[in-house]
Parts: sequence; C-alpha cells; structure tokens
Amino acid sequence: MIFGWGMRMTHYSLDTNIVLWLLSEPQKLTRKVLNIIQNPDSELSLSVVTFWELQIKSQLGKLSLPYNLEEMETELIAQFNVTIHPIRVEYVYQLKNLPLIHRDPFDRMIIAQAIYHHYILIGADSIFSSYPVQVIWS
Repeated sequence: MIFGWGMRMTHYSLDTNIVLWLLSEPQKLTRKVLNIIQNPDSELSLSVVTFWELQIKSQLGKLSLPYNLEEMETELIAQFNVTIHPIRVEYVYQLKNLPLIHRDPFDRMIIAQAIYHHYILIGADSIFSSYPVQVIWS
C-alpha cells in the first residue's frame, strides 16, 4: 500500500513463537525484530491460526499462556496495531504449492498466508527457510 510522499508500508506476518515472546519474553526477540515491530511504517499481521494453535496446545497442557486468548488479541491490536487475518479458502489452495518439508499444519497455514499476501514472515523456526517465503529471524 502506498501512502503520501511515496512511502511504502512493509507487511510482516508474525509466527506464533514471535507473538508469545513479544507478549511475555520480549528479551528473546532480536533488536532487528523489535525495531520492525515498533516501526510505524510496519504493517503487522497475525493469522487466526495462531490463536487456534495456542488454544489447542494450552488445552493439551503443552503450553502455558501469559494471558487468555482474548486478552492476547486485545493487547496485540492495542499495543502493536496487529491485524488478525481469518483463514480464507485461497490460503488452503496455496498449501498445494508448498513442499511437504514438515507437517505442522499451523506453520504451513501461516506460511501459505504469508506467501499469498507477499508478506515477510517473522519467525524463529529454521524450517521456514525451506519454503518460498522471505523470512526474518528472531
């Protein structure tokens, strides 16, 4: 999206680990990632898949959340101006183009959304570099 004076917003998609660290352990994020997140010219997005993943892992006892999901959503929107993306059928179709490098359905959908929208993915999982998506590591 182009704004006045020729400035271009840069779009980023946040992986689940990045969201957790941002809200509870920001010291785990690199200075580069923190600068991107704090930059008003960065447009941050988050897949609803992240909330789905967090809910499932929390219920299974695999993860302790720093907030309940509703509070997390409110905090992400209010403090970081994050846009929450729903799952669209186009993202599901995008999955057929992804190699079966790993089988985590949550990560695959987050990657598919980033590819579909040409977003830069901010993540902490080295497997992301095996996919055709631009990644910034934290």
